[in-house]
Amino acid sequence: MRLRDRTEFATYKRRGEWAELVFITVAQGMGFNVAKRCGDSAPYDVAVEQDGRFMRVQVKCTGVLVEGCYVCQLHGFGNRLYTAEELDYFACYIVPVDVWSGHAGLRNGCGGADAASRGA
Repeated sequence: MRLRDRTEFATYKRRGEWAELVFITVAQGMGFNVAKRCGDSAPYDVAVEQDGRFMRVQVKCTGVLVEGCYVCQLHGFGNRLYTAEELDYFACYIVPVDVWSGHAGLRNGCGGADAASRGA
């Protein structure tokens, strides 16, 4: 099964959990060590480590296409914005095109707090 074939989920929470597992698989395949935290209290989903350096990663996914741009919402529950003190990296999975877009820091993307990638 191609990853983009699995896009329908009962809840956004389920879709987010699936995206986290896909990210873990891809990151480990790239040679990173990945730690999945327990619970939902931290603002990041996973920590990745390579050569002794740890990065806190918030995993997002999208299938929303707006004016030729895939838009990934980079905010938490209740539209709360993340801060640089809470996480180091966004990993956005663009489901329809089966592509990951990574963003370090909190100033990337089209139109402020959203990360985007041009559609095919």
